[in-house]
Amino acid sequence: MNQAPTAGYEEDVGARTTHHVMYPESAIDLDNGTSLVLVPFKTLDLQWIISALTTGTITHTYTPVTSRIKANKDKVLIYNPTFFKYVYESWLEGHGRYPSTGFLSLMLAVHICDEVTVFGFGADQYGNWHHYWEENTLSGAFRHTGVHDGDHEYNVTLQLAEKHKIQIMPVESPESRTVEVRALPAAVDEELLFLYFENKRRSGGGPLVSVEKSGDRAVLVFEEAEGEWKTGFL
Repeated sequence: MNQAPTAGYEEDVGARTTHHVMYPESAIDLDNGTSLVLVPFKTLDLQWIISALTTGTITHTYTPVTSRIKANKDKVLIYNPTFFKYVYESWLEGHGRYPSTGFLSLMLAVHICDEVTVFGFGADQYGNWHHYWEENTLSGAFRHTGVHDGDHEYNVTLQLAEKHKIQIMPVESPESRTVEVRALPAAVDEELLFLYFENKRRSGGGPLVSVEKSGDRAVLVFEEAEGEWKTGFL
């Protein structure tokens, strides 16, 4: 899906890609044996795929996009907008502005495959949605943008697993330490806490995984590392 690579991550995600789901803003080059599945979030996306495989004239949608991509023209598929609408209304019940690419891909698999096993998908134990190929410290922002309702999507995904419609392989998370910060001024928000503690950890210790602030308190979760703070209060 999107810009997720397989090269270098074969042990975790496999070495063979038969279908790659993307949209213009997330497009990457594909090998000749992979089917490109375009999710058209807007009419311009349909014009873009023609351009990207021919003239390369479309270079901008709401943001700059890749003008040309390498892909097998004979293996291009379009995600049906009617099915898109069905997923949004029937499965997500209108939560979020529209479904995420991940959830749309999952629903496509559920409807066309006999068995679906999901790897590296959804939230980790802290509710963060990480890209496995990035050090994505601010990945928890996915839950707060309002574009996708990540919590609702994940709840539906868990229900599918509970009903044995899919099998979810657990997202492995490193050992962690939790720190609670108290008596914070109102002006100190989650972003500022991220910046402060990310800078502080450069002298040693594991990366900051998540920050959740409520009132004058915040809970910070760090990957465990030798010599890092112990669970407690600051």
